[in-house]
Amino acid sequence: MEKSNKKITIAIVCAVIVLAVTGVAIWLIVKNNGSPSDSSTSQTDSNTRVTADELLTTTPTVEIAYGDFDAMQALSKDIQNGKMTGKIVSIDGLVNHPGSAYSIVQKSADGTTKIGTVFLIDDSTSYPADDARITVVAKVVEVSPLNFQLVTLKNFVKEK
Repeated sequence: MEKSNKKITIAIVCAVIVLAVTGVAIWLIVKNNGSPSDSSTSQTDSNTRVTADELLTTTPTVEIAYGDFDAMQALSKDIQNGKMTGKIVSIDGLVNHPGSAYSIVQKSADGTTKIGTVFLIDDSTSYPADDARITVVAKVVEVSPLNFQLVTLKNFVKEK
């Protein structure tokens, strides 16, 4: 009888573990792929948008001058660590377009290294040419987990 009780106890514990793991898996699926009415999705959508009023009335948290490689490196690190999410930044740099995304970058003093971050002009399909010098005022957004970019509007990208 004692062996039978142990088997029943083990079976119950295993069933509880399976149910818990299944519940967590379902919760993660719903959280990451929820419908548009899901509050986590709508919150993410509103966080990835920027308004002209936001860009006009918010003093940039960080302003980077042209050629300031070290400041751009520090900003890029802070952006990727999630420390700048929702903040407004102003950067005077160069457009880099090696693939499908556009970045604003700074070159190292010797010109061999570039560092920057991706930017999106929310209300435009045209971008400045590769290597154009621009100033951009933008909001730092998390477009997906651990994927950050600058979002701006066309009136806040000035070619020099």
